[in-house]
Amino acid sequence: MNLTVNYWLYKSKKNKDGMCPLVLRITLNNKRYDKRTGKFILESNWDQNKQMLKSKDLHSKLFNQTLVS
Repeated sequence: MNLTVNYWLYKSKKNKDGMCPLVLRITLNNKRYDKRTGKFILESNWDQNKQMLKSKDLHSKLFNQTLVS
């Protein structure tokens, strides 16, 4: 069984404020399942390699903690 869990920004679906939906991607045995989280993030605030917000303010820290848990 091969399982990976990632987050990614759906850049082509930006809202009127220019924010991208955050999508949870689960890959199980080479089959992908995507689920929108309901959260919107500015592309410039997202670190794709670390899969979390770049900012160090309190809101970002709390948001990043929810992604990890």
